[in-house]
This record gives sequence, structure tokens and C-alpha cells, in this order.
Amino acid sequence: MTDTNSVYIGGDFSNILHFGDSVSSIISSINSNEMEFDLTIYPNPATEQITISSEAIITEFTLYDLTGHIIMTKKLFTKEFILTTDVLKDGIYMISIKDNLQNNFTKKVLIQKDKKD
Repeated sequence: MTDTNSVYIGGDFSNILHFGDSVSSIISSINSNEMEFDLTIYPNPATEQITISSEAIITEFTLYDLTGHIIMTKKLFTKEFILTTDVLKDGIYMISIKDNLQNNFTKKVLIQKDKKD
């Protein structure tokens, strides 16, 4: 029997998470956290470097590939930092940022070092 009022999330995780709350309340909570978190990531797509800046203090940075594997993670205490792309392959990555106000933000970035004519 299928429970149509629940959300199941799976992926590269060993456990499956179950939320009995409504989908609209979960999405509303996510959207309100993102609106409070003023974060700028540029340029996107990036060739040589990515600048990440915020009005709040950035305390943690994590870069994931599209399979969910952590490429790098850093503990920080800054409002801005620059990530060089020299060790990264061309492709799509997810950047996850946490700030000192316990906000979380995740954004997709494209690394495209080889310009195609």
C-alpha cells in the first residue's frame, strides 16, 4: 500500500528518509531559509575561479560532483573567498554554503575551462 501524503528521498544515502509532513510546508521552509541568506556566486559558468560572497559570515564550504561525492570541504570564517578551478575538471558541481546564522544554501555551478568556438 502506498502512502500518498509522504515524501521519500533516496540517492547515494544508505538510509531512506521519510517525511510525514506535507510537501508544501517543507518547500516553504526551504524557500524562507534561502531568502534570508544573501549569497553571491560568480561567474557562472566559471573558467579560472569562482568568487563566493555573503553578507553573513561563511563558516563552511563544500563542493560536490553530480553523483554526490564530496570533492572538497573547508571550514571558513569570512564573508568572501575565491575558489580556483585549476584542479577541477569541466562539468557541473554543487556548492553548499553554511553561515554563522545556521543558514544553508546550495547552488549549481558550471566549470567550463575549455572554450568551444
